[in-house]
Amino acid sequence: MDCYVYYRVSSGHIAAARQAVARRFALAAERFGVRGRLQWRADASANDVAAAAVTWMERYDGVDAAFVTALPELARECGLAALVDGGLHIECFVDAPNPCA
Repeated sequence: MDCYVYYRVSSGHIAAARQAVARRFALAAERFGVRGRLQWRADASANDVAAAAVTWMERYDGVDAAFVTALPELARECGLAALVDGGLHIECFVDAPNPCA
């Protein structure tokens, strides 16, 4: 299962949020052997512009349910939860079966 975590970071919290994400990635690697990737929107949405914020997304590939369950606590532990606007949104996806198989 692949997991995507997206959230909005205000322009005043960018540096602190980057440090918090680095800590969260370190915790994920240490506790679950999972490597994360950080991305942000290539084009600002109208909501981002109005809020002077940027939408970020973390991506974790090949994770299990225990890792997904731990994500909110990892966000609190590393300080990220206090820096995002509107909370963290977590969505998980699995590969679709090959229709030609």
